[in-house]
Amino acid sequence: MPDSSMSIDFGALKRALAGSDKSNPVNCAVILLPDRTASLKVDRRRSAKTLAKELMAESKEAGEASKRCFLGEAYMDEFPGMLSLTLNKAPSSLSLMLRVAVRGSGFNKVDITVAANEDESEEG
Repeated sequence: MPDSSMSIDFGALKRALAGSDKSNPVNCAVILLPDRTASLKVDRRRSAKTLAKELMAESKEAGEASKRCFLGEAYMDEFPGMLSLTLNKAPSSLSLMLRVAVRGSGFNKVDITVAANEDESEEG
């Protein structure tokens, strides 16, 4: 289980995601902690890079310095209880780690999509 200082604020998560949908997502940042857990922060106004810096600072203060962060967008899907994330990159186990991290918030399914880069789409 994540440390109480690195736990996700479910109230802030739900407030930020309340008006979001696929056409109007919110910015998000996800970090992987050394104890194989994940932490998530979302905000409508602040950029994903700013959120990542805040998460990194919080993890450093908690003594769990992390170097792996993922930036992107998040929204609540039409399917009840589903949190959809579009990230710049993501390991295969991140979905399971986030599902465990948001347990108790009302989200029981986490869908992660990796954003397509223009450089990767070119296949000679």
